[in-house]
Amino acid sequence: MNIKIDSEVNGYLTHEIKNTDNNKITSLPHGSGIDANYNIIEKKDKYIISNEYHYMNEDGFYDGWLPFSVHLNKNDVNDFKLYFNGLTSAGYYRANKCMLRNYLEDLFAEIFSQLQQ
Repeated sequence: MNIKIDSEVNGYLTHEIKNTDNNKITSLPHGSGIDANYNIIEKKDKYIISNEYHYMNEDGFYDGWLPFSVHLNKNDVNDFKLYFNGLTSAGYYRANKCMLRNYLEDLFAEIFSQLQQ
């Protein structure tokens, strides 16, 4: 499987992911806490997809950002790793409290699986 990410399609910022073997296309998630702009770096064998999760406090107000990155193997969408970037102990506490790792891993696994169907 060969994966290609386009940050711009027809002049619009989209972040489409395409499986060039079967022409399946999906988009990177946006909203539900993933409110920042994506930064995508292409390496020889992988994409590094970075963004930030906008979390809420107990009162329902946005309270800060938790940066993360997904390293996606260009040849296998099932081979990705989630990293949290530069979090303090308070950041890790917040990420664990809102089960952010589970949420993001499930979300990206679902997005990437759409390329195989």
